[in-house]
Amino acid sequence: MLHLGIFASGRGSNFQAIHQAILDGRLSAEIRLLVSSRSDAGVVEYARKAGVPLHIETPEERESNDYGGRLLELLNSHGVDFVALCGYIKLIPPEVVHAFPNRIVNIHPALLPCFGGHGMYGIRVHEAVIRSGMRYSGATVHIVTERYDEGPIVAQRVCTVKDDDTAESLAERVLAIEHRLYEETLQLFAESRVDVVKGRVIILPPRIAPPPSRIKTALISVWDKSGIVEFARDLAAQGVRIISTGGTFSLLEREGIQVTRIDDVTGFPEMMDGRVKTLHPRIHGGILARRSDSKHLEEAASQGIDLIDLIVVNLYPFESTVTSGASFEDCIEQIDIGGPALLRSAAKNHESVTVVCDTADYTHVLEEIHRYGNTTAKTRAALARKVFQKTSLYDAAVSAYLSDPSAKSETLPHTLHIVSPRATVLRYGENPHQHAALYGDFLEIFKQIHGKELSFNNIVDIQAGALLVEEFSSPCAAIIKHTNPCGCATAPTLLEAYEEARTTDPISAFGGIVALNREVDIDLAAKLNELFLEVILAPSFKEDALEILRKKRDRRLIEVKFPVCSSMRFDIKTVTGGYLCQTPDIVPDSPSTWRVVTRRPPSEHEREALSFAWIVAKHVKSNAIVYTNERRTLGIGAGQMSRVDSSRIAARKAHEAGLSLQGSVVASDAFFPFADGLLAAVAAGSTAVIQPGGSVRDEEVIAAANEHDIAMVFTGRRHFKH
Repeated sequence: MLHLGIFASGRGSNFQAIHQAILDGRLSAEIRLLVSSRSDAGVVEYARKAGVPLHIETPEERESNDYGGRLLELLNSHGVDFVALCGYIKLIPPEVVHAFPNRIVNIHPALLPCFGGHGMYGIRVHEAVIRSGMRYSGATVHIVTERYDEGPIVAQRVCTVKDDDTAESLAERVLAIEHRLYEETLQLFAESRVDVVKGRVIILPPRIAPPPSRIKTALISVWDKSGIVEFARDLAAQGVRIISTGGTFSLLEREGIQVTRIDDVTGFPEMMDGRVKTLHPRIHGGILARRSDSKHLEEAASQGIDLIDLIVVNLYPFESTVTSGASFEDCIEQIDIGGPALLRSAAKNHESVTVVCDTADYTHVLEEIHRYGNTTAKTRAALARKVFQKTSLYDAAVSAYLSDPSAKSETLPHTLHIVSPRATVLRYGENPHQHAALYGDFLEIFKQIHGKELSFNNIVDIQAGALLVEEFSSPCAAIIKHTNPCGCATAPTLLEAYEEARTTDPISAFGGIVALNREVDIDLAAKLNELFLEVILAPSFKEDALEILRKKRDRRLIEVKFPVCSSMRFDIKTVTGGYLCQTPDIVPDSPSTWRVVTRRPPSEHEREALSFAWIVAKHVKSNAIVYTNERRTLGIGAGQMSRVDSSRIAARKAHEAGLSLQGSVVASDAFFPFADGLLAAVAAGSTAVIQPGGSVRDEEVIAAANEHDIAMVFTGRRHFKH
């Protein structure tokens, strides 16, 4: 393990990448100290939040005669044995270089020896690369000496310089290369695989810990039999004894593979329709016995227990059975008991036993068995982690089903299980100093087909946009900023809908996310291409539309599988010490239950507009005020502490966009506590109002509406969105 001292002076993206690699277990290191020459650097704030010891250099300190000695004392006091530079542009003092021979490295954003030397750092490197006309750039990790960028090169990685590259776009691609390259290179040092001979770096082959003795016995019992015949045949060819159960035994025997029935090992028949077959001491004793414990081995031998070296098990398809709508009795029968027990036993004893729960791992396991006679310790540990992740998900699914066997979304579970596989690590969270990752199946519902990786904020906005546009059966477009629609419209064509949505708030639309509920054609693509947009999501894109939209390299294009709301069972938020869980606000409103409370009922035109406004208001942060006509938004006020303020902001937005509110309708996500909110809408030009009702002052508000000949509808349902 490396005990790292890291020197950085900028935002520290490489520092963050190293820290994340350590947290994820990919890098065998510990950050003992961060040294920075700037107190205002982004890396300093990150290090503070991560709890990394920190030292800020002062100009006086660097200029002192004993600077090198004092820096060396600082590193030694924190137990640093390896130094990595991450955007640190000052020379390391000779005293430190000599004290850490070949143990200080730097990463440079170009292919050294080109574009190195004092002054060639930051964006200047990429500007120089582009000016030179070179077709390739990349990143270099080198050992630090007393001269800038002249130490022996340890590793390099290349990227192509594109014809339309700017210094900024090239910098972004090179930075992505840097993160992975630095992590992998530091791991080489952690594994003692870097040697320097006469000024040249030699990368030594990996040191593989000797595996336990050759695999002699395997137990195979799988529901998903994909690839199992080939896997078992390969094992048998290598002299591995195979024990099997039920349907797996029958399949392997039919295929001519030598296989032992589990009854012959336990001395006990499979019974109760297969419910009891592997839960036996001669099975679990053979798995759990520690090979390094002589007492375990003696006890196994005295009881006639043979050791089992390889477990290959996948589980009954409980979740897919539930999803299929099967009966309660059939679902219960698909709760696997013996399978998880076998997997957990083998995973616990992964020091000696290999456990395979995923058909995707067959090839790698066979490759190692061919090469070493067994799997490596690293592989066994990784397979064990996968087992506990899979069994925890499986148990959570069973628990959730039994908590609510009727699967009614209105019912909240007695115990909340939040167990979800990590889909991807994000660059950062809402802000650059926050770590973030995406969990679950989001990327299966929202498939990215172009553009740079999604950010935390992109994902939240994508969800908000999709939920809004799927509420409409006619062509609909919505533009989302910070989860709020800044424009939404329906129209005979998607192009018309987008154009009208954009005109609601054209200033806020810049840099937004556009959500669409129909396929994008070439005409709409051309119009979308006129505006800087972070994300465009739609159920599909025509090929000629993609040709236009892909010209902007970073713009993210997402194909969404509607309906999105069908996959939302709960809406969960974290609070200190726990979670808030609620059913999502996705149940459609029923206009037939709405109540006209004013003397004048809404006209047919107003009723249609009120329905549209009410849907949009549901997707706007509280306090929400939304002015619309029957098919488009005219002004939106979101997230204000006062409902009157929201109404005034919405009216001002409409005025700034050159839109008239005369004859409009207005929706309020919750009741008007006083008549002032309604009067603000009247002053803006609205003729009809929709709101939940339920205030102790409803009669005052109704009276004010009647006084101004306003039609008002009470829905009886509130749509707060916090």
